[in-house]
Amino acid sequence: MIIGYKNSILATLVSIIGCAFVFGGIAMVIEDGWSDSETMSIAIIMIVSGLALAFLGKYISNNKAFKKWWKQIEENNLEADIAQNLNTAIIVYQKNPQRRTIKKIATLNPAFAEYIEKNTSKNNK
Repeated sequence: MIIGYKNSILATLVSIIGCAFVFGGIAMVIEDGWSDSETMSIAIIMIVSGLALAFLGKYISNNKAFKKWWKQIEENNLEADIAQNLNTAIIVYQKNPQRRTIKKIATLNPAFAEYIEKNTSKNNK
């Protein structure tokens, strides 16, 4: 289970290191069994650290993908339209429905962001 990301070399490296830690920790458990408490402590620390690194790699990749997506919005000069047109703001949010998108819309038009947030929370309930 090695996780690679096409959009970020850093995310891939962090993830690969994390997976190596997990595999190393599991190998320690398999090799030594549960008999040595010191080895088990190290193995557990390696597994937990490896999982944390794997999740960090995913976070880095998702963050980079979001920044690239928002840069396309900027390059297409949609920010002014988002600030002035609620329908455009809603369409942009629907293309990438996450908290970060709401925050970006809020910098352009806080009222639109609030409207979208309230209506999407109603739809999610």
